[in-house]
Amino acid sequence: MFNKLKVFKVLVKNQTTKNTKANKCDGNGEYNSKNLNTFCKENDIVRQTTTPYTPEHNGVPKKKNQTFVESV
Repeated sequence: MFNKLKVFKVLVKNQTTKNTKANKCDGNGEYNSKNLNTFCKENDIVRQTTTPYTPEHNGVPKKKNQTFVESV
């Protein structure tokens, strides 16, 4: 996820001249890493997490992250 986010950020900046502002993921911890947290802090990207193990919340970020990874 970390490498994909770096590539996606550059892609968005180059194609739209806008910055990535937020990264939303579920609270299960599968998208948490020291590198990802540091990268988001350095680039002013807000990390948003949903409550873990709640399907009504976790479906949305998983779908968005899947779309994000496929687009890169």
